[in-house]
Amino acid sequence: MTIKEREMLFERLLNVNIDSISSSQQLRNELYNGYDLITIDLRDVMKNPNHSENLILEDGDILSIDKNNNLVKVSGEVFYPAIIPLRAHRSARYYVKQAGGFMPSSRKSKTMVIYPNGKVKSAHTFFGFRKYPRVTGRAEIYVPQKNMENKNKMGTGEWALLVSALGILSNVIINALK
Repeated sequence: MTIKEREMLFERLLNVNIDSISSSQQLRNELYNGYDLITIDLRDVMKNPNHSENLILEDGDILSIDKNNNLVKVSGEVFYPAIIPLRAHRSARYYVKQAGGFMPSSRKSKTMVIYPNGKVKSAHTFFGFRKYPRVTGRAEIYVPQKNMENKNKMGTGEWALLVSALGILSNVIINALK
């Protein structure tokens, strides 16, 4: 549905005219709320016109190109969430360190970089080494929290310790009764 069609629908349903829609913030929000955000890598499309991200714009589509910004936002489970100037060829780990480092409750293995085009890359492990994605300007680094549901449950080591302690205790009691 195009914006014009939405305006006409609002006029009929709410019995208001276009001037009322433009003067009411709430009506404008409702009118323009029905859009989907589609992000593409324009450089790839410009290099290859047959690229899968080369979309055809239709009537009512809005093209928005953000200005270039050399800042990186770091949020989530870091000690000091911050916006940090971009440094060339640095990974997400560098920016997390600049934001005070990982908190004990952070899930380092799932650290993700959200790029300005909407794509997301997560840290991954290769032969025990964690590799963090590279960062570009206007990217956001998000460090999620560990799953805290299972923290109060006993692990295998704790169960083994408890069983061996009970075995020793029962052995002491049996020997004391002899």
